[in-house]
Amino acid sequence: MAAQAIGRQGRMGGGAEGAASPFQAIVESIPVVSYVRRAESPPRMLYVSPQVESLLGWRPIDFTARPAHWLRCTHRFDRDRLVSAWDSAAAEPSVTAEYRMVARDGRDIWVRDMAVADVYPGDGSRVFNGVVVDITAEKEAELELHRLAFYDPLTGLPNRRLCMDRLQAVLAQREQEHVALLFLDLDRFKVINDGIGHAAGDDLLVAVASRLAPHVTPHGSLARFGGDEFVALLDRVGDIASVESIAETLLIALRQPFSVNGYDLIVEGTIGVALASQETTTPHELLRTADVALYRAKAHGGNTFAIFDPQRDHGGFERLEQEAELRRALERGEFEIAYQPVVDITSRRILALEALVRWRRPGRDLLPPAAFIPLAEETGLIIPLGQWVIEEACRQMRHWQEQFPVARSLQVSVNLSGRQLRQSALYADVARALARTGLSPQSLALEFKEGDALANAAEVAPALKAFKDLGVKVTIDDFGRGWTALSSLTQFTIDDLKIDGSCVSRLGGHNGDAAIVRALVSMAKAVGLDVTAGAVETDEQLAVLRELGCDRAQGHHFAPPLSVDEMERLFQRESEPLASASTAPYHGSGI
Repeated sequence: MAAQAIGRQGRMGGGAEGAASPFQAIVESIPVVSYVRRAESPPRMLYVSPQVESLLGWRPIDFTARPAHWLRCTHRFDRDRLVSAWDSAAAEPSVTAEYRMVARDGRDIWVRDMAVADVYPGDGSRVFNGVVVDITAEKEAELELHRLAFYDPLTGLPNRRLCMDRLQAVLAQREQEHVALLFLDLDRFKVINDGIGHAAGDDLLVAVASRLAPHVTPHGSLARFGGDEFVALLDRVGDIASVESIAETLLIALRQPFSVNGYDLIVEGTIGVALASQETTTPHELLRTADVALYRAKAHGGNTFAIFDPQRDHGGFERLEQEAELRRALERGEFEIAYQPVVDITSRRILALEALVRWRRPGRDLLPPAAFIPLAEETGLIIPLGQWVIEEACRQMRHWQEQFPVARSLQVSVNLSGRQLRQSALYADVARALARTGLSPQSLALEFKEGDALANAAEVAPALKAFKDLGVKVTIDDFGRGWTALSSLTQFTIDDLKIDGSCVSRLGGHNGDAAIVRALVSMAKAVGLDVTAGAVETDEQLAVLRELGCDRAQGHHFAPPLSVDEMERLFQRESEPLASASTAPYHGSGI
């Protein structure tokens, strides 16, 4: 063993007396610090190899001549842990410990100390022969991995994972009272981020984190959940009034301008508050209730906070469950498209197909758009859903054009929501769908409601012109529902107006509705627009529309929305488009 081979105590004091043994020469050539220490308290170093000077800046004799010097060089936060490890190993054959030592120049150095028990040949006492390895780089790598796993790289705040871990630990302490979760969402951040650029937006998020953290840390911890969402976990608050005070303090802090890249920005925020209770005992439940409270606060206009109330917020749970189900449906591909023919009102030949999305939930009824599009709009899921509808409709139409000669001249029409119209990436989404599927731009039409267009005229007008320049047809849907003056719509570059079905459904009576539709048709024709009538159900409605000068029509009188298989059976059966010499309406094969 090392103690036996090295020999006399004087020589172990650093090798100053006499010639070193061959074994000692080998030990002192290895790039680690070797030592021999007595198993006593305080431990006394009998030998320390010269490598210690390269590691810590101290000479071997500094440790052998001063019994407590090794502990003095141990980081003050790690001394008790090291002494405990040494004491517990007094009767053990070996000991391993990791701790920090402080070099002579003040640097902290992580070491791994590994020692085995031996007998000192001089007096038979128990000693430990050990080696000390520098593991600073290893520890720094571990700390970096920990930081990446548990901290937001932008703001330095705990991330979602660490926040939920801390929340789990806090809730596990049953005696803990007045635990609160504040779910904070920045108002208007997307508008600001798009306006000043994403790099400046990141700087703003850093500034927000720096301003909010000092108001939270005396009472708990602040985390960034992602995007513009922050969560404050409060586990050191006295009562509900204190929680309300903290929430209001955070909102006041946000209302003060932020100076970012030369801009003075006011962000503001909305907070949902959840309090731990017997009903909310898990992190998921507490986060869920805070999210519901946030939803109610936003429904009141934002820039405020709301505390979860089981009686008032019951509907919020249903909304969250519906949103989660909608997200899963997108991930699982549960949506499909039905296609309703649009025909020439005179010849009844198919001119276009309107793509209408449906939700086929496993084991349940097929849902029409009205059952889920409003929720998709509200939650922002309309963006990925809309992207899928555009590309799938283009892909399907291109496939039909290649497979069926009768479909080569057809257009496919896709409805756009108000939220999609406001999306800056819409043009890129459409252009990408056309490029991927190979569909000609002239074979695609985009429909939007007049109210959505007029509500966002400054953003919509240039976007629609860009689509026209691309070659895509642009249609205003549901025209006449709001009785908008046609002059208001001339600011948009459009091809077609679709008269709302509510106007068409009243045709055929003696209540003056024909005069209203005639006026709508006349105005559209005066500015060179085609006119399509929607929701045509009867021969009488069709006759009136033909007499009024409508160009095209769609509705159950011609065909309901058809599945892909039904459309293909129609294409295969008809050597010519839907129109034939017969004036009998088409009711669909197998429907």
